[in-house]
Amino acid sequence: MEKKDMLRKLKIAFIECHPEQLEYFVKEVKLGPGVNIIPILLEELRQSKPKMIEVLSTFDMIVTSLSHLNEVNHIMPKSNHKILGIALEPQIETIVRIAKLPPQARVSIVCQSEAYSQRVQQAMERAGVNHLKWQTITDKLESGMFQVINEASAIIVNSSRRKEVEQFIKGKLEVIEFRFLPDAGSLNMIKSVLMECKK
Repeated sequence: MEKKDMLRKLKIAFIECHPEQLEYFVKEVKLGPGVNIIPILLEELRQSKPKMIEVLSTFDMIVTSLSHLNEVNHIMPKSNHKILGIALEPQIETIVRIAKLPPQARVSIVCQSEAYSQRVQQAMERAGVNHLKWQTITDKLESGMFQVINEASAIIVNSSRRKEVEQFIKGKLEVIEFRFLPDAGSLNMIKSVLMECKK
């Protein structure tokens, strides 16, 4: 009960470069009752540093992916803030599904930002999957796009656009949801540091 009471009063900023990851983290990562996770785009932090630094000074902790940790540390002035870098990795099952697509298959990535699409492609390259042709769609799906999308062998989506895509293609193509998940070690580290903050 004491721990729950402590965690009720905590506020975390989560900084990432694409809105898809921010959305997933806020909706899906559970850090206990009353822990408020506030999403912040890295680009917002870059563009309005003084204002964002002031806003972030009210948070108990700042969390970002390891790939952005150095930049966030550089932007934030030396302070008592806890800035944690966490590992965000794609699900192995998702990589395997995409790797099984035939050589030179066209894959449409339907998402909100180019940054997310680039991150997906980089993750696939790191996994040794480089036999596919990629196309990115960030616009709202309209009837004029049906033929372009229909030429793809599969569609990769982020969680917030999955329903829209499935309704649009009506089961004619494979839809693969691509998520970058924090590992268990990273989540445990966040929870541990949250407890330290309150103590």
